[in-house]
Amino acid sequence: MRRDESALVLVIAFVVFSGGFASKAQLEHPPVLARGIVTNCEMCDLRSSYCKKRDEGIYSCECREGFHRSGSGDCEVTVSRTRSDENEICVLGQAEKAATRILTDILKNYDRNVVPSMKGVDVDVELLIQKVSEISEIHSSSKMDILLSQIWHDPGLNFENEEGAECLANLSLSHRMVDSLWIPNVCLINSKSSMVHHSPTPNIFLAIHPNGTVWMNYRILVESPCDMDFTFFPMDRVECTTVFESYSFNVGKVRLHWKRHGIPVEIIGDINLPDFHMTHYIHEKATFQYPAGVWDQLNIKLFFRRSYGFYILQIYLPTYCMVLISWISFWLDRRSLPARVTLGVSSLMALTLQYSNVARSLPKVSYVKGLDLFMFGCVGYIFLSIVELAMVGILEKEAAQHMPQRQFSERSDFMNEDDVREHQRQLERKFFDRWKTSEMPQSGLSNAAIGTAVVIVITSLAGYLYFKKFGCCCKGKKAKKGPVALVDPETKYALKLVKKTTVSHDTRKFRFALPSDQHVLGLPTGQHVYLSAKIDGKLVVRPYTPISSDDDQGYVELMIKVYFKDVHPKFPEGGKMSQHLESLNIGDTIDFRGPSGLITYEGNGKFAVRPDKKSAPVPHKFKRIGMIAGGTGITPMLQVIDAILKDSNDETELSLLFANQTENDILCRAELEELREKHGDRFKLWYTIDRADIDWKYSVGFIDQDMIEQHLPAPDAETAILMCGPPPMIKFACVPNLEKSGHTSECMFTF
Repeated sequence: MRRDESALVLVIAFVVFSGGFASKAQLEHPPVLARGIVTNCEMCDLRSSYCKKRDEGIYSCECREGFHRSGSGDCEVTVSRTRSDENEICVLGQAEKAATRILTDILKNYDRNVVPSMKGVDVDVELLIQKVSEISEIHSSSKMDILLSQIWHDPGLNFENEEGAECLANLSLSHRMVDSLWIPNVCLINSKSSMVHHSPTPNIFLAIHPNGTVWMNYRILVESPCDMDFTFFPMDRVECTTVFESYSFNVGKVRLHWKRHGIPVEIIGDINLPDFHMTHYIHEKATFQYPAGVWDQLNIKLFFRRSYGFYILQIYLPTYCMVLISWISFWLDRRSLPARVTLGVSSLMALTLQYSNVARSLPKVSYVKGLDLFMFGCVGYIFLSIVELAMVGILEKEAAQHMPQRQFSERSDFMNEDDVREHQRQLERKFFDRWKTSEMPQSGLSNAAIGTAVVIVITSLAGYLYFKKFGCCCKGKKAKKGPVALVDPETKYALKLVKKTTVSHDTRKFRFALPSDQHVLGLPTGQHVYLSAKIDGKLVVRPYTPISSDDDQGYVELMIKVYFKDVHPKFPEGGKMSQHLESLNIGDTIDFRGPSGLITYEGNGKFAVRPDKKSAPVPHKFKRIGMIAGGTGITPMLQVIDAILKDSNDETELSLLFANQTENDILCRAELEELREKHGDRFKLWYTIDRADIDWKYSVGFIDQDMIEQHLPAPDAETAILMCGPPPMIKFACVPNLEKSGHTSECMFTF
């Protein structure tokens, strides 16, 4: 018999022998008291997936997943009982009295104005996005409904040793109790506006667990800023960022983390608005330096792509029709000038009105948008059709001036109207025949032709220059490079840490400032730098490949996996340099030296490879490049991928096989998948992980021959394989299976 069935029998027996009465509803559902205090644990209260046995016969639930996520329902205990007296059972009345007494006792000496621990408090933040209701181009913002959870431990609220605590899995309290407790004051630091829902009372959930863990959740409507670039409108993309920060406490008092158990950020369903659909999202942790100290920040970035079907139907197709209508004048009789002019001018006015309707819904930006160029081109076509009318008018006027009309004036009295028209046409044909043989002046036509040619040339040149300039700017690249920071490869340069971002539980991004905002690092594609520092009295030097490039001015950015102590049994000390970087504060410096490396990518499939440090580089050229990366070995690959794909003239084909331990360990996933989406014909991407969930759609396990043959290019003289990752992976998984697949050592290169 299961424990819940046994407990149910005990409750029924107690009610029968005591003469009391308990309804079926009271036995089958967790009793909920006035003031919202849940007195037992059914189906794992708060839908947690783990039940902890505190004592014989007493169980409590520990929160391992958010209350809004489906729990496993493993908790079978519905009524707790004490060990000392098996006949005593926690019933509704006793549990209510115990909850009221415990709440009064723990708040009696509680001070909500003091941080619970002098060592600081770790706060886990969990975010559920219910709906994105609007993205406004005018205000550059998005509105969304979110459930924001904050979880922290407050020793002053511990009631495990209170009398009657065994009857309570937690204290679920009213929103009015929030003002009686210390809270970390996590707010949306960059929101334009935010509001806690009232329906009809404030949507605030508050629960205190026996060990003092506090779980607080808000349902909020928030308006967040969005980064919009309309250069390619309406084929543009939008990035909306929301930043969470403890407004009142710096990292010395409150340390923020994305929830460390389960999924920290989740979205309900697909987010598809009438004019946008979400492509992906990323969450990260960063720090920010204020005059009062350093604050933790948690960032969530949502990426949207505009749905341009509306603009095709409402702008592009009608505009095409207007241009074609203006060209109908070419088929009308040249003497029907009023009708031809009316067609051209009407089309031009309709086009202007159509464009003004779209412009009203967009912000007033100072640069040219993609739709602007299209409309300017259409206006140019209609304008040139009107110019053609002017040319015809000039010819007609010259014909009238040079025609010998008196030749038939004396005979006109003896000719009917049809004869006069026919004679007039004959004279016009003679005139145009003479004009074609240059017997008539052509100054009017020449001026019109020159003007038309000038308009066409200027329009074409402006379009070319625009796309050449702004096409690069849209990718965040700068056309002109500044002075180089790494002038001498043998000299150490101290660079200051200006930003530190948490990518995952053991991976960080470190941004270091260069000597000025105009400086570039000066690192060729495929090369790396050396970082050096004195750690425990010894000089430690490690190579790292930046994820930034020389298109990024003023800073260099590294992505580094931190190897902590006592994590891997074979390496109990962990990584000295990575731990040193983790300990750096904003404003600290570390020495850089470089560039260095055996492989350099020179563009258009050309590589310069040195067999060793002392040898001269040997040139190679390949049409196809297969890449195998493991963990942070993605950084040099990303550098090469970015260099190839940003060059539209580089036709090198890329295939990447990326190995990690779990799905959460995949670094730069959003960037890689965005590149695959933009350049699917040139860049193929595949993952493999050691441990996968049920819905994982890529490979599972170590890299083998089948993965290589399916997801990397076939071996030939024009195919190269680049590898970067842990040495055991390269030695025991990559090289043997590549050789089995037919790849030769001459075409395999390791960073």
